[in-house]
Amino acid sequence: MCVCVLRGCRRGPRKLVSGCTQHRQRSDYSGHQLAVLTTEFSVSQYLTAERRAYLAKRLSLTETQVKVWYQNRRAKVKQQQRAAYYFGSETIHAPSLTLYNSQ
Repeated sequence: MCVCVLRGCRRGPRKLVSGCTQHRQRSDYSGHQLAVLTTEFSVSQYLTAERRAYLAKRLSLTETQVKVWYQNRRAKVKQQQRAAYYFGSETIHAPSLTLYNSQ
């Protein structure tokens, strides 16, 4: 699956493109990369430019990949916090629907 990252692309941003050569593939993180990123995130949710460059070099990622991973993780934490506030726990369970009261 390709995601458009080119400016001025006729297909527009974020539209799926099959078999294209000018669009990059979505990158998967290895288990080691995720472990290091998660550990670093637990220490601090924000990176300095120097720390971002260090992590990118250490994990063989681009600085942009590290930056976006941190942004996405912060968004995930925020979403989980909102869910915990509204639903009273950190995990969201689908509400069970009872159609008929059996008494």
